[in-house]
Amino acid sequence: VGLSFAVSSSLHERLVEAKSTVLLTDVPSAMPLLNYNLEQNRHALDGLAVKAKPLPWTIDRPQDDGSSSSEPHYDCILGSDLLYNEKFIPHLVATTRRLLHPTRGIFILAVRWRKPDLERDFFQESGLEWELIQPLSGALSCPLDWTAFGDPNNKRSNLYFHQTQISVNGKPKALADITEEESGKLLAEEFEAWDRAHIQIYVGRQPKAT
Repeated sequence: VGLSFAVSSSLHERLVEAKSTVLLTDVPSAMPLLNYNLEQNRHALDGLAVKAKPLPWTIDRPQDDGSSSSEPHYDCILGSDLLYNEKFIPHLVATTRRLLHPTRGIFILAVRWRKPDLERDFFQESGLEWELIQPLSGALSCPLDWTAFGDPNNKRSNLYFHQTQISVNGKPKALADITEEESGKLLAEEFEAWDRAHIQIYVGRQPKAT
């Protein structure tokens, strides 16, 4: 969420000027915390209209009043670390297709790669055209796009993971040689560097009509 809101902060003035509404969503069980955080930070919204509602990811259209207008389309969806459970990727794909505006909609997605071979399914099935954008300040710059990141058969990916090093107990070590188990034993600053090396931000756009 932090990455997404850092990106969205640059849009604040335009959203206020356009009298747009920002909708925050989460699973139903997380709504009390989301609403609490919203109220605690409402003073910082500076005129921006923000609401919160639960949004379960579903493959089928939710059953409500049956009208075609029951689910609005959104011009922009922002998400962060949404692919952590690959079992729900089909649900996220279906939800995105329902809610994103079919012509002008864009999806700004901060990805924390864990299982790239499985997480790539979202990019492939979303129907959007994805562009890698520059990382935030302090993040390691990875030039690989979603088709290459973490692919053991991709030379550029292998080069990145073997040449990019971070400190492990004070000694440099290549990303390719650091296991998930070992990452749990890193010092706080080392873990942050390791974590950021697996984070990218993408913009997905609807394909241009031909």
